[in-house]
Amino acid sequence: MKKIAYTLLAISIIFSACKKEEGCTDPIAVNYNADAEEDDGSCVYCVDGCTDPLATNYDINATCDDSSCTYPSTLSLVVTGDTLVTGDPNDQLTSYLNVTNISNKTIDVRCRINPISNTGTSNVPPAEFSFCWGGVCYGVGTLVSGQLATLTSSSFVVYPDLPAHSGYFDAFGYPSTGKIEYCFYDDADSTDETCFIVTFDATTTAVEDKIVTESISNFFPNPSADYTHFVYNSTEECIVDIVDILGNKLKTITLNEVGKQKIFIGDLSNGMYFGRFTTNGNLIAIKKLIIKR
Repeated sequence: MKKIAYTLLAISIIFSACKKEEGCTDPIAVNYNADAEEDDGSCVYCVDGCTDPLATNYDINATCDDSSCTYPSTLSLVVTGDTLVTGDPNDQLTSYLNVTNISNKTIDVRCRINPISNTGTSNVPPAEFSFCWGGVCYGVGTLVSGQLATLTSSSFVVYPDLPAHSGYFDAFGYPSTGKIEYCFYDDADSTDETCFIVTFDATTTAVEDKIVTESISNFFPNPSADYTHFVYNSTEECIVDIVDILGNKLKTITLNEVGKQKIFIGDLSNGMYFGRFTTNGNLIAIKKLIIKR
């Protein structure tokens, strides 16, 4: 009996000694086993890519990091303001956005617009968007400002600064709503862009939900033909410049009296204009004027 047991043990030892170590025998595999004598089909091969889940180009299938990871950059601009502006359809609704440069460099900033919706496109005249940036105002159809505003590190522009943003929605008396996206970006790097969406609601007679200069009314009627009017209620002397959409000064009027004012515009062509109101050299208001005959 003992002889049989010894024989079985000897056979087991012989088989153990003869058994080859299994594993991955391919040197290019990431789990290559130099001691393996027999390949067991377990080899895993390198799939290059970004293996950092925090990266913008993280590849869930990558097994080997190839140093290609990219990370989201901090945007240079912060935009703040009212997301909703409401008012009477007979009034010009205006949005003023504050643009701040939070980077450590000076940036030349350009503005572009993306009209999202406008319920007044079938009206006659149709409701329309327009905007000002960098000291120049742009009429309907212009989507990107030609002018830049230069912002040094930590600086900002806000109305009534001359380069500041102002956005307009004109319903021309017909209840309408509009939604638009204003985007501000580094002219040297268009991917460094911050956008802000504003909704205009010109369907009520409520006071507009925005900062307004109460001493100066909008132009009326608007559109106007040969004369336009507005109300000025301040006792300070005020200079009114009528400018075209390129910023060219066409008329200058000095206001010394309180009350209803009248300006002759019969010598100006049909189109869009802006009235810039300044007191003591400071811009206090911008009002849109449409001339149509």
